[in-house]
Amino acid sequence: MNILILSGSPRKGGNTELLVEAFVKGALQKHHVEVVSVRDYKDKDDIKNTNALDEAFELGKRI
Repeated sequence: MNILILSGSPRKGGNTELLVEAFVKGALQKHHVEVVSVRDYKDKDDIKNTNALDEAFELGKRI
């Protein structure tokens, strides 16, 4: 199974990021996991210039 995680945590090294990392380690044993950090994009138009939205759409179709 493919799993896409969208993390919106504003704090690097914060609780959300730690939980995401722990989940990814467990899920990678049996699944493909992709993490997109929303803080990587300065505004909503930044993500439009990447393939992240297309990848999220394709992963969503497979579930």
